[in-house]
Amino acid sequence: MHNTAKIVNCLINIRQAPQTPPYIVLIMKLTKPFLFIFLPLCLFSPFLVNAQKPLEFFPDDEFILWCVDVNPLPFIDKPVKPKLPGVVICEQVWMEKNLDVAKYRNGDPIPKVTDTSKWTKLTTGAYCYFNNDSARYAAVYGKLYNWFAVNDPRGLAPKGWHIPSIEEWTALETCLTDTTAVGSSMKQTGTATWASPNTGATNSTGFKALPGGFRDFDGMFYFIGKLGYWWSSTEFYSRYAWGRNLKYFDDLIGRDGYKKQDGFSVRCLRD
Repeated sequence: MHNTAKIVNCLINIRQAPQTPPYIVLIMKLTKPFLFIFLPLCLFSPFLVNAQKPLEFFPDDEFILWCVDVNPLPFIDKPVKPKLPGVVICEQVWMEKNLDVAKYRNGDPIPKVTDTSKWTKLTTGAYCYFNNDSARYAAVYGKLYNWFAVNDPRGLAPKGWHIPSIEEWTALETCLTDTTAVGSSMKQTGTATWASPNTGATNSTGFKALPGGFRDFDGMFYFIGKLGYWWSSTEFYSRYAWGRNLKYFDDLIGRDGYKKQDGFSVRCLRD
């Protein structure tokens, strides 16, 4: 009766007090040499077991009643977005591909600017595709963003990620310098995307850097297949910001200050 009463009470708690955390009941019959587990007695479809926090534990001679806290499944009301894939390099977690979002983190749209004259006059965030050709370049290279989008307080990076500072880029470079040629270890191998000879490319880090070219502050597009440029979040004087680059003809990683109107690729770093 002791165990039966506890079971009934647990069921009553679930059915009559929905404001309290729901439970799943696990009953274990302790008979040697076997342990029989009967479950679930009261598992409702909108819930999933979280066995990390047992709420009640009732032992006696033959039975153990274990009420385990369960949490609502978030995908019932709102789909759960899968965590964006990342690659661990020198204790940093980098996004595996170039950013390709059309909205800031708060949901506001990022303007897509294709007109050359409008691009040159921008002082706020915008994006484009290389040569304004999304059908040909979007899936492989992602978008090109000006630095105003990178620096927008609404957040360009998805939740849980951020645009790396120049110091974080440098930390990656310093770490890789101890073991390999930095550019070689970051560039995607072969000449399907990189122009020949794609010097030294091994992609040993898994970074999969691609030569997405860039859009200059004058609105023109350059060097697809030959050079890749990535923004940092760090300003370099009032009209410039720091960026990094990789080239098809060497195994180094470059660093320079670029005009904020330039359109570069973006690679995010996990928070």
